[in-house]
Amino acid sequence: MAIKRRAVSIPTVVAALVVGVVAAPLLVPLAAVADAARGRFRFPSVRLWAFLVQFLALELMAVSVGVVLWVAFAFGRLLHTERAVAMHGRVQWWWAGQVLGAAGRTLGLRFEHRFDDPLAPGPLLVIGRHCSYGDALLPALLFGTHRRLQLRYVIARGLAWSPALDVFGHRLRNHFVDRGAGSGAELLAVSRIARGMDHDDAAVIFPEGQFFTPERHARVLARLEQDDPELAARAARLRNVLPPRPGGVLALLGGAPAHTDVVILGHVGFEGFSTVAELWRNVPLAAPVVVRAWRWSASEVPVERRARVDWLYDRWEELDQWIEDELAERAAPGGRR
Repeated sequence: MAIKRRAVSIPTVVAALVVGVVAAPLLVPLAAVADAARGRFRFPSVRLWAFLVQFLALELMAVSVGVVLWVAFAFGRLLHTERAVAMHGRVQWWWAGQVLGAAGRTLGLRFEHRFDDPLAPGPLLVIGRHCSYGDALLPALLFGTHRRLQLRYVIARGLAWSPALDVFGHRLRNHFVDRGAGSGAELLAVSRIARGMDHDDAAVIFPEGQFFTPERHARVLARLEQDDPELAARAARLRNVLPPRPGGVLALLGGAPAHTDVVILGHVGFEGFSTVAELWRNVPLAAPVVVRAWRWSASEVPVERRARVDWLYDRWEELDQWIEDELAERAAPGGRR
């Protein structure tokens, strides 16, 4: 399956990059004229083109490095050694930083960090808000590039169509999960990636499973009303995040060492990153993406299953309220724009 997928995804990226570069003398002026005709004098179409070309180039650079590493580690036979994992982790940190850097240069992406608690050392379970493709790279930047932790992601299976994520994601201690799956085999695989974590490790999961929309919130709520009316009542009060799906979080907690701390990772400002149309409307970003993290020691996390679910919902309600306050501040006269 991986060979067939890469036989499609890698040539597609190559072709798109070639077209983007070769056609630039024609497409860029046309995009600029189209932007100007709409009164968009900060040229969002040109910016999106520039970001896309850089992103595609970074995809191919990562795949090329992956080929070099495959050869260097005995033509793939030693890819699961500690040294190989460490080197692949460094490439992951570099790639995430470069993609976000490209978004900064072209789309105006910048960050404002608010951390009251230390984000290292591990072992850590990072539970993040997920409302765009961009925020999936935040843990790699914050915990990898900046704090040198080796990350173990629970990744949506569809992201394997990104060649870089496909190659490096399958070589590192990650698990590509079907968003709709909640089988025992899937949860066992998720649990396994957290085993043996040490001071330089962190596992990452996005328990919403998909981007927030009012329609998705309504569908999740309808399902919860049938399965767990008590949680449904709590989920109905959430305004900016989807109710967390606890199965993956519980699996990671069950597989992780007993002294694993938990970090809740929240942000405001990525809301306009979920589709190309939203990006076009919001580029360049006027306000920074505000990032906040809360660290909870292992002793503060309950042990019993239902208590852990309630604890997770407590944290998600706090996250939702923080997002609501941040959005209100941005909307107020003179607020952050």
